[in-house]
Amino acid sequence: APRNGRRFGAPALGMTWGRLARGFGLLGAPVMGSAVSDRQKPQRRSLATGFCVIPHDRKRHFGGEDACFATSYGMGVADGVSGSRSARADPREYAVQFMQACEDFGRNTWDVLQTLRHAQKATISLASATACILLTSETGVEAANLGDSGWRWYRNGNLVQASREQVHYFNCPFQVSRQNPEIVSQADIKSLDVEQGDVLIAASDGVYDNLFDDEITGLVRRNKGKDPQALATDIATLAYNRSLDESAETPFEVEATKHGYRFHGGKQDDICVVVGVVSTDQPPETEKVQEHPKSKL
Repeated sequence: APRNGRRFGAPALGMTWGRLARGFGLLGAPVMGSAVSDRQKPQRRSLATGFCVIPHDRKRHFGGEDACFATSYGMGVADGVSGSRSARADPREYAVQFMQACEDFGRNTWDVLQTLRHAQKATISLASATACILLTSETGVEAANLGDSGWRWYRNGNLVQASREQVHYFNCPFQVSRQNPEIVSQADIKSLDVEQGDVLIAASDGVYDNLFDDEITGLVRRNKGKDPQALATDIATLAYNRSLDESAETPFEVEATKHGYRFHGGKQDDICVVVGVVSTDQPPETEKVQEHPKSKL
């Protein structure tokens, strides 16, 4: 059930807090440790992470169809495609399984394409999802995006680079599924030469359909990379509020107009945000990963 996060300093929006995959602290607290305790493995860049998920109002009773993972070595978002739901296919289940597989496989590699391929084979649900993952390497971060979720990379409050949206046509994104394994090879792959203090954001289209990049940039500058959990919450909250505003100009409205559709205001959707702040230090090997009793949102 959705949790009210007020006692933890979050807005009382009925946000769902929790962990979709191993590596989250209790109630979405930033994770700065590592589950890996193997000194033979290459040293990797480390991330301090935070996340926030707000389901669509009509989907709160089951937690929505977005999923994510956030660890010291990587982060990702998957948006289960509602149109793939059937009596045998659950897009929420697909997104959760896919992120779990990415998190598990990404613990020992930073090859994002191989990670996506592994997750596609490991996920047994018959639905589909968009996917965006970022994994730390020895020298930087490897990023992959498939569909209309996506990532943003900031340095000193300035947008350095953004992922490329992939759609077949307006509002029909590329999506991974068991039925279409070949599409993984079309993921947009990038190597990011990150530095300490850089901010990485992975989010579902519930964010990018409602917030322009300059609005997200403003929140990044205000946060200054000091609190990834607070930044994730701020971005998700602003996107949620905008999605309910029928008079606001939004990116989705702009794109709809370009393609000959009439649409006004915010677009209600599941909203999922993961924020990672880059560190040059390897996380302490003695720190243990905490597991929340409810492993799904």
